[in-house]
Amino acid sequence: MSKNSFEYLIFFDESGKNNDSPLLMGALMIPQNVYQKDEFQLFNKLLCDRKIRLHWSNYSGDHNDRLTICLTITTLMKYSQTFRFNVINYIRPKNGLVDKKTFDKMIYSKLPERIIYGLLRHGGSNMKITATIFIEDATEYKDLQKYIVEQLNLQAIYRGEQFEVTDCSRKRKNTEIGLDLTDMILGFIRNIVSYSKSSTSKRKEAQNKLIVELLKCDSFYTFLSNIRFFEWNFTRELIQINFEHYLQVFLSHRDDWLKHL
Repeated sequence: MSKNSFEYLIFFDESGKNNDSPLLMGALMIPQNVYQKDEFQLFNKLLCDRKIRLHWSNYSGDHNDRLTICLTITTLMKYSQTFRFNVINYIRPKNGLVDKKTFDKMIYSKLPERIIYGLLRHGGSNMKITATIFIEDATEYKDLQKYIVEQLNLQAIYRGEQFEVTDCSRKRKNTEIGLDLTDMILGFIRNIVSYSKSSTSKRKEAQNKLIVELLKCDSFYTFLSNIRFFEWNFTRELIQINFEHYLQVFLSHRDDWLKHL
């Protein structure tokens, strides 16, 4: 029996660097036929024409930025039942425990591989998955682009998985909506994980307020509740965490959410 072949696009990014915890790496997987839908292509054109910009870390309550982010999420999340999203929250070692250069080399090789492999595995014996990876055009990903295709394909053969990675491309910020969507989702997750009841900056409060507004969209709430969230702190295995617990704590301390119920 011939296998059905399905094509996917995977968008990898990170949020938080050095000691600015939480430190997150994540990837979004979207079926290629879904990504070819008019809505995705329209946002790609708007980005390339510089009609819109998506910078979550810079968002501080600007009206036009809020409208752009809301439109992006509510429009694209109607396809979210076809998405997969994996994220790792990792801890940096204390100073002197591990050489920083060695640790960074490990982080930018092993963690992306684990994240993306987790998206591709267990596809079923009667289906063949082919995938193209997109990463940000940044210096720290230069080596990753060179070897991740080979490493993932070797993993697939070794473990008998039914997938093949065909390419890994680097893209500049605000040129590929899949990358910018991944960046925003990681930013949302970072706000939720690091949420504090104590006083926070005006920018952080504006971001949290917008996250609450976005979560009133049922498709986005369901998507975010079902991401696969892992934590790593120098242990042999990744620990999977129910991200909905983080989400519930965040929302239970937001009056703007409680009034919505």
